[in-house]
Amino acid sequence: MIVALAVIAPALSLGVSELLRVRTDVAGRICLAGTTLGFTVAVGLVGLALTQSGTGAPGGWLSLQSGRLPAAMLLLVLGVSTLVQAYALRNLTGVPEQGRFIRTTTLTSSAVALTVTAAHLLLLLVGWELTTLGLMAIVGQRYEQPLAREGLRRALRSLLIGDAALLLAGALIWRSAGDASLAHLHQVAIALAHTQLPVLHLGLPAGPCVAVLLVIAASARAAQLPGQSWLAATLTTPTPASAMLHAGVVNAGGFLLVRLAPVFADGPAGPALAIVIGLATALYGGVLSLTRPDVKGGLAHSTSAQMGFMLIACGLGAYAAAILHLMGHGLYKATAFLSAEGAVATRIAKHAAPVLAPAARSQFAAVLLSGIVCAGAMAAALLSFAQGALQDPGAIVPVAFAWAAAVTVSAALLRGSHLGRTSVLALGALACFAYAGLLAGLSAYLRFTVATGMHPLPLAVTFPVIGAGFATVFALTLPAARVMQSLRLRLYPHLLDLGSVSVRPPARRLPFMRATGRATHPARLSERSATA
Repeated sequence: MIVALAVIAPALSLGVSELLRVRTDVAGRICLAGTTLGFTVAVGLVGLALTQSGTGAPGGWLSLQSGRLPAAMLLLVLGVSTLVQAYALRNLTGVPEQGRFIRTTTLTSSAVALTVTAAHLLLLLVGWELTTLGLMAIVGQRYEQPLAREGLRRALRSLLIGDAALLLAGALIWRSAGDASLAHLHQVAIALAHTQLPVLHLGLPAGPCVAVLLVIAASARAAQLPGQSWLAATLTTPTPASAMLHAGVVNAGGFLLVRLAPVFADGPAGPALAIVIGLATALYGGVLSLTRPDVKGGLAHSTSAQMGFMLIACGLGAYAAAILHLMGHGLYKATAFLSAEGAVATRIAKHAAPVLAPAARSQFAAVLLSGIVCAGAMAAALLSFAQGALQDPGAIVPVAFAWAAAVTVSAALLRGSHLGRTSVLALGALACFAYAGLLAGLSAYLRFTVATGMHPLPLAVTFPVIGAGFATVFALTLPAARVMQSLRLRLYPHLLDLGSVSVRPPARRLPFMRATGRATHPARLSERSATA
């Protein structure tokens, strides 16, 4: 089967390298060839999916699926893995953990590929748990460092909660519906709606309980509140490992909600919880990403914030926008982490250059002009070639966020770049055209896969989400009064401390600890005794 070849190609190449007992660099090239083969097959599967009119016939629990959504996700996962492994061949040359990185990345690629192509819930759960093991292996690349051990501890705690929630949701689906084929999710949702769970002598409907459990599982994997701190504690991993983690593994949370959309969206409980968690994490992570002095720390909190936007899109029923955001974020974060060294030099040069504060009037004029031009471009695109971009319920929210982001970037370029006004406004309009076109194209591509019959959420939910997004986006653009400036100065130290990761001291008091409870290195203790 073609899909099976794409899934097992990375793991099979690792098995070949282990049997041949070759050097580490040769093993890396063999694994890279296997992952590249899987990526090539994924490209063919996307072309094949364009000719299909559905998600495929249901099969047994060992069957794989080559529908439109699995093919697109397979292309992303194996593409990012190929890029990361090619980079690691040079970046980790001579480093002791290179062999461990090759093994963990290759096996994790196959595990994620199995998760996104599973045609049965049991196989999806198997792939999900294998991905968790691979994620833990990636996080623990440098276990000898205290911060790496702290990150592993936090990740283990958060992921165990999420995986337990997903396994419980799978058990409830199996108990209620009996058939856990992902091709029959609409029938599964109907069966869950007619099932009552005897909890504390009360009959709770199974559908909302399963939806809430799915949101908990997705939130834990996507580093959302309240367990978002594990992702910021994994920065001791090598740069290629961070790229694989942020671009190819954390995104699985959003994919889970899209893949199980008929069950997740059956009722308001799951979508409402996803919107609340996503919005809170987007605000929290977005603010912290702006206060981090280190490049990788800012990228880590940015990932949590972007995953929050993805959960908001899922909660609003804009599944095509969620997948577009997922794929765009994966490609961006892979590039950002793999170019982290250049980003450090760029940031140093940026801070060294003198910056002139623009006048409040010119700042407001830049925002107003950018807003009008980008709004006109977005409206023209939605009324012409991108009419399908708004076919999903709630799609107006990510479209509004995209417009606000284009306005923010355009206004910043108008005030602080050497480009002409016409060029900047043209770039902003082009960005709005591109987003609307990509969203419309992906909506048409996924129309057979994620159709759920979900009813649009009321305006009482949609408008506050748009308002919170606009307030966040324009907080750095609109002229700030003296009160806001003073508030920033007061909050910045607290946010800087809030975003830092502290290593928890050992639970037991060791013989070489002081009476105050603070640890003293054994070598220093021996030096003191020798001088005494």
